[in-house]
Amino acid sequence: MENVEQLNNNTQPAQQTEVLKYGKEDIIKLPDMIDAVITLIELKKASEVFGKNASDPDQQVITIHYENADLSFKNNETFNHYPVGKVPAKSKLGKFISRYDGLSIGTQIKLLQNKDGYFRIIID
Repeated sequence: MENVEQLNNNTQPAQQTEVLKYGKEDIIKLPDMIDAVITLIELKKASEVFGKNASDPDQQVITIHYENADLSFKNNETFNHYPVGKVPAKSKLGKFISRYDGLSIGTQIKLLQNKDGYFRIIID
């Protein structure tokens, strides 16, 4: 009867959400250093990335998305944006470009896990 009422009202049956449960056996130890590949590069306003915490909401930033498919690991990191030809050598972006010979999708990069367990792109 409920299905007939749903059809008459042109509504879809409610979908159940799967409840995720994790146990200690689900925890894996990743190496301190891993390889990754850049999958997406986005130019955004700082407010889009940092929300109300952006010190300069209209400043443009570059978000670099990367992944290691073998480890099912995806993440991103944000860099200040500079005009082409005017990237300071000592800036985070300048160091990245120097180390990896540019910035483009498909670039192979190295990540290092910090003391808090977060992976960051190695630029030095």
